[in-house]
Amino acid sequence: MLITCPTCATRYTVGAASVGPEGRKVRCAKCGHTWQQYRVPERAGAETRMMDDEATELRMPTRDTRPIGGDARGRGRGGRRLPVGWIAFGVVVAGIVAGGLLARAAIVDAWPPSARLYALVGLPVDPPGAGLKLQGVRSEHRVENGAALLIVEGRIVNDSDRERAVPKLRAVTLDAEKKPLKSWTIEPSQTGLLPGEVAIFQSAESDPGAAAEVMISFEGE
Repeated sequence: MLITCPTCATRYTVGAASVGPEGRKVRCAKCGHTWQQYRVPERAGAETRMMDDEATELRMPTRDTRPIGGDARGRGRGGRRLPVGWIAFGVVVAGIVAGGLLARAAIVDAWPPSARLYALVGLPVDPPGAGLKLQGVRSEHRVENGAALLIVEGRIVNDSDRERAVPKLRAVTLDAEKKPLKSWTIEPSQTGLLPGEVAIFQSAESDPGAAAEVMISFEGE
């Protein structure tokens, strides 16, 4: 049955059996008013009979405060709770994507082929060796302990206004007809350079063949 506080008009739903045939003294949980509640409305003009037993306090009515479309605990439309694992997975994936975008320059420096992947999704980055210049590159044929060597050396200068990672170098020998003979990797003396700093490189390659020219480039270009 539905009862209403005569003072503040707050409405409550209670079972008729809990009121009883003699009625029950009840108290409004909102305003504290106490009155004698009967199963059926009293006759007009009749006095409200107060009883000496302790009043039963009514409970405040509850409301459904869930937001439309789901709540903050992951409950989707229709009341179904979204799996916590999927929510966590989404957060991790979003973090990985964001980190890959923000640190793409460092990723490309560490793995040059990734520059092509970024370019495919419209996020081009500086190619390996961007901001760096090769200076004083020279090569020389030598014979040491009866073995023919090709000595290659030079400098790498950071000509930009920010710190740059220094990639490995690729050396390729060419014959007199510009055909490639041999290639190898050269490690620079430093892996990173501040603006204006210089790194050096040197390599002694055995059995160079009839090399007429040496080409030096940054690996991954």
